[in-house]
Amino acid sequence: MNDSSKIPDQLVAGIDLGSNSFKLMIARVKNHAGSFHLQEIDTIRSTIRLANGLDKDNKLDDETINKALNTLMRFGDRIQNFPKKNVCVIATNTFRIAKNAKFLIEEGEKLLGFPINVISGEDEARLVFTGAEHVSPICEDNRFVIDIGGSSTELIVGKNNKIKTYDSLQLGCVTTNKVFFNDGKFNQQNFEFAI
Repeated sequence: MNDSSKIPDQLVAGIDLGSNSFKLMIARVKNHAGSFHLQEIDTIRSTIRLANGLDKDNKLDDETINKALNTLMRFGDRIQNFPKKNVCVIATNTFRIAKNAKFLIEEGEKLLGFPINVISGEDEARLVFTGAEHVSPICEDNRFVIDIGGSSTELIVGKNNKIKTYDSLQLGCVTTNKVFFNDGKFNQQNFEFAI
């Protein structure tokens, strides 16, 4: 996507393999008055809760892997005729920490037909900040962006498309729920433990 002039009016796809959900967005690159933008065509979201499938040794269980692979097969069917240069697949924190992520990545790439890029916490923060800057009102001062994911939370401070500082915490909605509310009880004691 660095040189959008090479793919005007073509379909592109982005896949986000998060620790809570997997998302596929298909868009058309449009040229409007010399400026390129994406016109969303379709978005598919599947709640996998990948981080919930991690055991105490950070290994994904078979049921969660199968659920993830079934979703990747569906995504692969939708983008099978896309040129390689028009598809980007990123994977986030659970792929970084799962001891058996290699298997899921290899099998997933076969089903998708495209490489899966496991990004760092730094890259995740950069992409989150860039996306927030793109869709938010203009801000002359510092902007503080928080992305609460399934197994990590990114905190980013920046200004004018430049990140000043960030942190990627090993704290997410799926992992927090699993540790502190796995019994399904949202009571005072569980909230105090979580805090």
